[in-house]
Amino acid sequence: MNIEIKLKTEKKVTVDFLEFGYFGSDDTILTVDWGESQYEPGDIYGKGVQINEEYANGRINELIGLELTALQVYDLESGQEMDWIEVESISYFDDDKTYEVMPYCLRRFQRHDIKTDCVNLNLTEEQYQSIARYVRQNDKIENLFDALESHLLQRNGYENVFQFLEKELQEHPKEMTENFNPEAYTGEEEVDALCNIIEDRGGIATYTLISNQGTENECENEVVLMKKQADVWTDNIREKNNGSDMLIQEGDIILKDIKGDEVDLFFVDEICFKADETI
Repeated sequence: MNIEIKLKTEKKVTVDFLEFGYFGSDDTILTVDWGESQYEPGDIYGKGVQINEEYANGRINELIGLELTALQVYDLESGQEMDWIEVESISYFDDDKTYEVMPYCLRRFQRHDIKTDCVNLNLTEEQYQSIARYVRQNDKIENLFDALESHLLQRNGYENVFQFLEKELQEHPKEMTENFNPEAYTGEEEVDALCNIIEDRGGIATYTLISNQGTENECENEVVLMKKQADVWTDNIREKNNGSDMLIQEGDIILKDIKGDEVDLFFVDEICFKADETI
């Protein structure tokens, strides 16, 4: 079997190591060792290529679908290893049969020219994809932020919930945006997706807050919070409705102070229920 590598530009290089992955029933890794080679600017031909023992029993027609996994190249003039090389194509052939390495497997060896008003960049595929991933992730973050702001803050006025989820989005951007894709949603589906995000982070509930710790200037406010927020503000929460069904409902509670006078305002640390018993 012979292998031909074509470069995009004329360079004098030697290919020292080449490795393919064959993703078939046994996911074999095929390592190619060069016996004798001749080098021409722009074109490299490998002669007497040997296949290691792992694939010694393979047939040439089983090599269809090989994916390039590693390529080690040295500059002939400097003798230095090159961390990238622009490869146009790689063919492997035997007798009258020729096979091409899949084009997407060669992308890692390409470079991208990016020109702006301020800077000109020549990036490796790895650098380019790193920037692309950042841009895609940033777009996802902006999309989710806009949806949270629109549905929670502008339409419903849930400022506390919005602030909580905004902070979560800053701290866990990948996790928060993983299952949010506005391009695939109708308006109703987008709301459902936001509800799932809220539930994944503990859920939302309506609470009654009291201020001034029950003094004569006491003020009650109904507020919508994430349940995790309510856990922090327990000293100022008198009652809550978390939307879940209670198997046992609270009855009226009457307390008297030490003088025997009824108390119309008090704080309760804990109420315990016991089945089939009087409280």
